[in-house]
Amino acid sequence: RFLQENKEILEEVFIVSQLVITNEKDDSFVKGEEQEALFVKVEHADGEKCERCWKYSTELGTNPEHETICPRCTSALVD
Repeated sequence: RFLQENKEILEEVFIVSQLVITNEKDDSFVKGEEQEALFVKVEHADGEKCERCWKYSTELGTNPEHETICPRCTSALVD
């Protein structure tokens, strides 16, 4: 529950483009060393790389004036 409620903050803390929290796991997940109840799997994020922040986004180019940057970076440039 804590993880789901803080997903956006955790993406920033972990400096990742995409974070998926699930209760299901398979053999491709790795058990945590200090938190053995926690399992992690790392994969390439969906989308294309933003030229400004280098995070991957599926919403790149949603603003025609900034086709190569993500919505988060677009809002930073427009404000």
